[in-house]
Amino acid sequence: MLAVDVDVAADARIGPRDLSVGGSTKSAALAVYTKVDGVRVEPQAGMARVGGVAFPKRPEQFEARAFSNGPDGKPGHA
Repeated sequence: MLAVDVDVAADARIGPRDLSVGGSTKSAALAVYTKVDGVRVEPQAGMARVGGVAFPKRPEQFEARAFSNGPDGKPGHA
């Protein structure tokens, strides 16, 4: 796991960016947008227990992703 703080220049062009850490590179790992149009959290619902009261609680992982509607302003378009 890696936690990073990122500063983006005010005049940065929008689009995908490669991410390099410790000599490894991931293409298009980050994206620069002019604004965030929404945030999606997945899964939509989690399950705190996998059975009755005899079963222990288990952790649930959620992932939040911000998105931009892009130049045409319509959600779901490339």
